[in-house]
Amino acid sequence: MTDPHAHDHAHGHPAPLPFTEEEIQHLHAQDLYAATVVVSLMVGIFSVGVVLYLIVLWACWS
Repeated sequence: MTDPHAHDHAHGHPAPLPFTEEEIQHLHAQDLYAATVVVSLMVGIFSVGVVLYLIVLWACWS
């Protein structure tokens, strides 16, 4: 039995791209910037955690 909702993608024309090439390049640039910001924040938070851990470790050993 076949699925009545299945679509045969072999027929018809492909859908047009919703964005121009310039818009796609702009979106890629924004994605790269956002990824850089996220990674920078993660590194900053991790670094603060390491510093706090080392302060507590030093305080316990003193």
